[in-house]
Amino acid sequence: MGQSADGEGRCHVIEGLGIKMRLFLVAVAASFPLMVLLVFGAAQRVSEDYDVAQRMALNHAGNVGALIDDYLENLITVMNVVGHSVSFDATDINKNERLFFRVKRDLPAYVNNIKLNAPDGAPLGSSSGFEIDVGDRDYLVNAVDAKSIGFGEPKISRSTGEWTLTVGMALLDSMGDVRGVLSISTRLKELNSLVALSGVPRSALVTVLDQHGHVVTRNHDPEDWISRDLSHLPGVIRAIQRVSGITDGPSADGIQRLGAYSPMRAAPWVVYVGIPNNVAFADANSEVWRGAIAFLASILIGTVAALFFSRMISRPLRDLAQDARNFGLNDLKQRSRVRQGGEIGELATAFNQMAERLSDREQRNAMVEQASPVVIWDRNVQTGEEVWSAGITLIFGYQMEEVGKAATWYRELIHPADLPAYEQSLEAFLSGPLRRREFFYRLRRADQTYAHVEDTVVVARDDRGNPSRLVATVRDISDRVTAEAQLRQAQKLEAVGQLTGGVAHDFNNLLQVVSSSLDILDSPDLPEEERTEMIQQALEAVSHGSDLTRQLLAFSRQQPLQPSVVELDTFVAKLLPLLKRTLGERIEITFSAMPNEHTFINVDRAQLDSAVMNLALNARDAMPNGGHLAFSVKFKQIEEDEESSIDGSLYAMEGLEHGAYCVLEVSDDGEGMSEETQARIFEPFFTTKGLGKGSGLGLPMVFGFMAQSNGKITVYSEPGRGSTFRLYFKAHEAPAVATADDNLEIPVPTANGVRLLVVEDNDMVRSTVKRQFESLGYAVVEVGNGAEALDVLKNDQDFSLIFSDVVMPGKVDGVALADSVQQNYPHIKILLTSGFPNSERPNHSYSLLSKPYRRRELAKAVHDTIKG
Repeated sequence: MGQSADGEGRCHVIEGLGIKMRLFLVAVAASFPLMVLLVFGAAQRVSEDYDVAQRMALNHAGNVGALIDDYLENLITVMNVVGHSVSFDATDINKNERLFFRVKRDLPAYVNNIKLNAPDGAPLGSSSGFEIDVGDRDYLVNAVDAKSIGFGEPKISRSTGEWTLTVGMALLDSMGDVRGVLSISTRLKELNSLVALSGVPRSALVTVLDQHGHVVTRNHDPEDWISRDLSHLPGVIRAIQRVSGITDGPSADGIQRLGAYSPMRAAPWVVYVGIPNNVAFADANSEVWRGAIAFLASILIGTVAALFFSRMISRPLRDLAQDARNFGLNDLKQRSRVRQGGEIGELATAFNQMAERLSDREQRNAMVEQASPVVIWDRNVQTGEEVWSAGITLIFGYQMEEVGKAATWYRELIHPADLPAYEQSLEAFLSGPLRRREFFYRLRRADQTYAHVEDTVVVARDDRGNPSRLVATVRDISDRVTAEAQLRQAQKLEAVGQLTGGVAHDFNNLLQVVSSSLDILDSPDLPEEERTEMIQQALEAVSHGSDLTRQLLAFSRQQPLQPSVVELDTFVAKLLPLLKRTLGERIEITFSAMPNEHTFINVDRAQLDSAVMNLALNARDAMPNGGHLAFSVKFKQIEEDEESSIDGSLYAMEGLEHGAYCVLEVSDDGEGMSEETQARIFEPFFTTKGLGKGSGLGLPMVFGFMAQSNGKITVYSEPGRGSTFRLYFKAHEAPAVATADDNLEIPVPTANGVRLLVVEDNDMVRSTVKRQFESLGYAVVEVGNGAEALDVLKNDQDFSLIFSDVVMPGKVDGVALADSVQQNYPHIKILLTSGFPNSERPNHSYSLLSKPYRRRELAKAVHDTIKG
């Protein structure tokens, strides 16, 4: 009975509660799950903020390290460049100091002091002028031991009173031994300024530690912390082992921080970035408080609303919820049907305003897509599904129903020749660190024509760094590609016009000399002495024309070369007496070469002679009042990763294979050249000399000769300070037997009735050659082409030699004729001739005499071929 009474009493209590209290109890009971979720969400937010703070600290540490790495690498680059210009002679300290002073003046952000010391610390020059022995300094000892870069500990500069850091670089000789140590002291405040540029919050602590755990620099109170030993701290012990990681605990100053260590690549240092805990978790703590307040307010508001407006708001809220669901199903014309005042009415109005804005935005986006000159595509990397904008129809002609949803549809539109490179580049892009990249390829339009496109792709990645989404714009750049091609063609035509005009001018002058000489020779009463003079004048004009042709061919890299092994320093030394006579007494000529170094190269001797002479004459013209012309021969090893502007030249050195090179350097202290002039000196017929004082083919000939010899010519010049040309020749092994000089004067070989078969399609040339041979005592049979020559040989094989042009009409050219003769009549010798530069084809080994040639050259070539 008691239990029943108690149960009935509880029921009566519940039943006795009014509707307001019941709704209140329901609201409170319903709020408990929300409270649990809020607590769980707050804990999860704290955990997320912890992870975010960790990543932020690690990213900031990496960013700071990257900036300091870039700074140190620039510093090392400066030392690399300066190291090529220093002198290790103790008598050249003043020269080094002048160089160091200029470097310090031009690079104040990097150089506080720069100096050179011998390996034992003896001074060889300093930008400050203070010459001290630094043999016990850690940076010098480290650099000498490593034969590389050595970092010192921070020191206070005696001249400025500022904290500085010294970096040393060991300069090695060709044997790999240390010749000296070049060091640069830089202000530590420059490193601190990099911290400000890295985006690290002001509240964060940034500390750079060396390999021993000593403070290199610190953004907070650096004066009190630089050089302090922190190696006893647990986090520092692991950090100096160059292991990236997270640390959570008190820093050296006792403040609780969440921090990260990141090792650097340019120095054996690590960067620590610590974020105070009260800053790292400030948002999470605020969110907890906001959530708690919101939770209590929601209970109160919900209870009041449930008690007083339950019936009033339930129906319009259901209607409004249904309207929202319809709008969410992409029914953009859906508007709320609720017509009520108060908060519900405002909610309905806000919903309608939101729907209007979203509809306007959707319409505006559609119009932007239609008006934009690009196609936008969006790809889900995981599923391969793609979404395309309307530009695919407007620009490339594909209807939206034709557009495939998978990425394979788009790949089928890429030109087959471009697809492999595109897929390889896209795969490398997705697996790399970049977020944005441009791709260029050809894309098939709906009308089956191809467009040149620029595809700009941006990638989104998940937390693990894997690509999750691609968004890109595809732009049709066919008109731009066409315009660029037309511009290149116009530039080529302009160059051809300039070249043709220059050649026509020079050849017309030469032809005028020949024409005038022949007119005078036509006079029957011309004295013999004047006749001889006119003949010699015409021959000299022809010789000049031949030289002009060779210069043009050398510029175009088509001059037939006859390379042989030459020792460069000996070759230049033998030219010096001739150069001194040619340049005159006002030009002082000096020559230097590396002792005990062989400088053998494989080049055409005549072309090398001409190149050296051209450079010497140009130098003389640049020193009208006299001056100093210096020749030097050096041995240089070009590494695979050598920088393109290693010698400071306006002309880059890319394309030059790595390996050993012999370098001929020609320097003058003349007028020098501006960058505009340097950019054009290798153009044919470009000259800064007065009218009639230069053909503009000297330097282009040298340029072509070097290119054809697989070498490189560079130039460095400053107005008023002179010019330096450097010729890079691939080093060659020493010859087993030295070659004899074949430029000796020999008599004209003659013959007595030796029979020759002359094959030449040009009647005038054939007639002239016949006369030359007959004047030498040969018996000549002449034909006009290769087929006729084979017909003659069927009935008559009594010939000692066949002299044939290479390029002739018909199926049988000179090489084909020579092949047939060698196979069927092996006793007959072959000598070919041609005026075309590319006639010396690699698929035959016959002797070739280039046109034009003199009677002596013809006689020697025929004599050598028959005797050989």
